[in-house]
Amino acid sequence: MAKGPQFTRYILPILHALREMGGSATAAEVTDAVIEHEDLTEEHLEQTNKNGQSKVRNQIA
Repeated sequence: MAKGPQFTRYILPILHALREMGGSATAAEVTDAVIEHEDLTEEHLEQTNKNGQSKVRNQIA
């Protein structure tokens, strides 16, 4: 895995999702759209951080 902040991989997908949503959406709506469009595996989606939160959802947020 590459070093450095992993959240940066979601910047462009977030911008694309916002564009598709007309430039405005809630954080939850954008997160769901990014997850749907990125075709992330269940294994990837099930990973959690130390607090038990989804790593993917945290990185997108």
